[in-house]
Amino acid sequence: MPEMLSRTLIFRPKRMPRGFRPRDSIGRTSGKSKHEENLMRHWFLSAFAIVVLVLALTFPLSAPAAPPAPKPQPGTPAAAPEPHPEIRDAIASLRHAREHLDHAAHDFGGHRVEAIGAIDNAIKQLQICLQYDR
Repeated sequence: MPEMLSRTLIFRPKRMPRGFRPRDSIGRTSGKSKHEENLMRHWFLSAFAIVVLVLALTFPLSAPAAPPAPKPQPGTPAAAPEPHPEIRDAIASLRHAREHLDHAAHDFGGHRVEAIGAIDNAIKQLQICLQYDR
């Protein structure tokens, strides 16, 4: 019987029951629950992020401003913009493609010659378009 009594007095649970909080010597709970800690951490991080955003948007970056564009002189005529820059870019691209096909290692199944002819025709047509615009 003394053994049984000693077992009941020394018994300690292996797992703490749900909601159990250890207490200090005068009965107060020590620490906060995980939920409270997570809420506090979330609040702190949110407040920190807001402060950083406010400071970032309040103080602009110290990047130098672009210098103002020079004003044209009153006596000089302004240069007219190039008419149809897209057509000129297309002609340059076609010439580049033709040069690529001229130096190609193979015949592309017999289509290389036809492609070069089509490119030459397209360049000729675009040049005619530019002549009629003048």
